[in-house]
Amino acid sequence: MIETSSALAEFVARIGETDRVGVDTEADSLHCYREKVCLVQIGLPGADELVDPLAGLDLSPLLDSLSHTEMVMHGADFDLRMLYRLGLGAPSRVFDTMIAARVVRERDPQTEWRVRGSHTLGPRASAILRALWHWREKEAQDVDRPPFHILSNEKLVDAAQCFDRAETVSPRGMSSDRRARFVRAAETASRLDPSEWPGRVPARARIRLTRDQDRRLAALRQRRNGVAAALAVDADLVAPRAALERIAVEGDGGLGVLLPWQQHLLSIGR
Repeated sequence: MIETSSALAEFVARIGETDRVGVDTEADSLHCYREKVCLVQIGLPGADELVDPLAGLDLSPLLDSLSHTEMVMHGADFDLRMLYRLGLGAPSRVFDTMIAARVVRERDPQTEWRVRGSHTLGPRASAILRALWHWREKEAQDVDRPPFHILSNEKLVDAAQCFDRAETVSPRGMSSDRRARFVRAAETASRLDPSEWPGRVPARARIRLTRDQDRRLAALRQRRNGVAAALAVDADLVAPRAALERIAVEGDGGLGVLLPWQQHLLSIGR
């Protein structure tokens, strides 16, 4: 564990001798709403080191060194966010093993309340769940705790069903003040006009292809499969079928569904 300035200076010098390091961070997000970095783990060829960011050290030499070295991370968005809080500048190169493993799609922030089990709810119960989800976020933020410490997703869904049936809901261990806000959020949502209820997530329609589009799709799939075989990776990492179908239908107008590196691999969009 690196806890002194001299040890940190020696370690920074070693980072400068390599062109790639593995980086991982540990934060207290399971215990606080506003997490902070508690540990930085860095892997060098032949050695791994732990850096204590809570030891009061000046980490700027380390962060500057990392910004000029290729960093290998898994789920880099979280680790980079933590390092930015410590003062990391714009990194020169980042290799994210999660992206390398699969194509990641961002969740729609407007539908994050649709937790596991929410698809079983009716329209009004869905409106109640949405309100309870936002209630939980506010409670967690106010006390600086992870949302699941307030109420689990499963209990949120159960509560929405019960409120929809006009049943009493009394979560165990919840203070009277918090329970009053909990009930108020649910009752307000239950009185919403049906026009304000959330709609169901529409099923993804299957694209009907013309003969020419089908031929273009076949050619794209053949090219993708060839690239995937040459790289020894899953074909869906190079380009998922749904993306190829859209390009087959829309031509260049559909290229936006692929990231630049995917377009480069398929030699399209250039």
